[in-house]
Amino acid sequence: MRNLFKDLSVQDYITFGYLYLIVLGVINIVIYYSAFDINIFDYIAITDILLAPVNMLFLDYMNTGKIILIVVFICYLLKFLFIGINKLIENISIKFNKPIKSVVYQPVITFIILFSYIFLDMSISMAEYVSVKIKSKAHKPNTTITFADSTQKNVRVIATTSVYLFYVEKGEDVVTITPISGNVKSIKRVL
Repeated sequence: MRNLFKDLSVQDYITFGYLYLIVLGVINIVIYYSAFDINIFDYIAITDILLAPVNMLFLDYMNTGKIILIVVFICYLLKFLFIGINKLIENISIKFNKPIKSVVYQPVITFIILFSYIFLDMSISMAEYVSVKIKSKAHKPNTTITFADSTQKNVRVIATTSVYLFYVEKGEDVVTITPISGNVKSIKRVL
C-alpha cells in the first residue's frame, strides 16, 4: 500500500486523472438532469461524455478553483494529522515495547475522495436550487432563443448538450427539450 502511486509516470497520472474526471462528469450530469426527471442518456452523444470533464471544470472555473484550493489545504492538514498520529503510535509502541504498524497517508486517494465529495455535493445543491426555482415558477429568463421560423422566446436555459437545448418558458414548470440543429437560429444570453 505504501508504494501505490510511486511507480506511476506522469502520463499514467494524466490518463487516470482524465478517466476519473470522465466518471465524475457523467455522475454530475446524471445528478443534474435527474433533478428535472430527464434521462440524459437519451439526449447526449459520446462527445458530451468525453467533454464532460472540461465542461465540469471550466463551466464555473472560480468555483472549481475554490474547490481545488480547499481540497489541497485539507490534504495538507491531513498530512500533518497523520504525522501526529504516527508519532502517537510510535510513542505507544515504545511504551508497551510492542511494534505497531504506522498509518500510511495516501494524498492522491485523499484528494480524489475530498474533491469528489465536495464537487458532487455542489452539483446536488445546484440541481436542487434550479429545480425548486422551476417547480415554484420563480425562475427568470436568462436567454432569448430565435427559432428557425424567426419566432423568439425568452426562456430559462437549464442546460445544453451538443444536440439538444433544455429550457423552461417564463411562468411554466415544464422543461422543454428542443433539437438545436434545424430548429434554433440563435441563442442570446440575457444578463
